[in-house]
Amino acid sequence: MPEYTLRDATLDDAAAIAAVHWTGRRAVYLPLVPEEHWRTDTQAAGIEAWKRRLTAGETPLVAEVDGLVVGFAVVGKATPRLGHEPKRDLALHDLWVTPEMHGSGISRALLNGVLPPARSAELWIAAANTGARKFFQKNGFLPDATTGTGEDGVLEVRLVR
Repeated sequence: MPEYTLRDATLDDAAAIAAVHWTGRRAVYLPLVPEEHWRTDTQAAGIEAWKRRLTAGETPLVAEVDGLVVGFAVVGKATPRLGHEPKRDLALHDLWVTPEMHGSGISRALLNGVLPPARSAELWIAAANTGARKFFQKNGFLPDATTGTGEDGVLEVRLVR
């Protein structure tokens, strides 16, 4: 397991968070969405989106290895999604790590950093993302039979604990 540190993100982390987010999304969603999706869902657009999110007060927890951001997690108020009212007060909005850090323990550290194991929450995830679904199941999140299709055409399932 690599040595890593966890800390709250700052505005200066927008580009690094966007890189982790875009790389992770491409790895999961590339086979699920049409190629034209990636003409607008670019890393540059992600940087601007993360600058807005960070400026608005969102504070992801980031993981660093050797001074580089390799993952992040964001938790916040659960809101209606894909036509469904939330089942929990909190939602895990994002948890992404670079592919080379999968299996390193960083994902679990980020998850526990934003949502201690006894804390109930919900999250939405691509139904086809079986690796992440197994990870979340090991961490107490189970499907509640609620599904929806996002604007990108990807079937998502809600997991709750």
